[in-house]
Amino acid sequence: MFITVLRAYGRYVPEPKKVPQRSRDINDNYLLGICDAADVHVLITGDKDLLTLGTHGRTRILTACSFRREYVG
Repeated sequence: MFITVLRAYGRYVPEPKKVPQRSRDINDNYLLGICDAADVHVLITGDKDLLTLGTHGRTRILTACSFRREYVG
């Protein structure tokens, strides 16, 4: 089911031109740049450095379990 949802709603986003410097792990910041470039509503991750942020702009940062609980049911 998850793959079906990704295929239906996902899209390719090129490498962002601007990368914010918010994560305590600098190697994760490119993901925040992708969120900005693609106007992402939810970033699903298990990375604690990103999860501690909670949000980035309009993007909510959630674990897979939290996403499933809130969006899938």
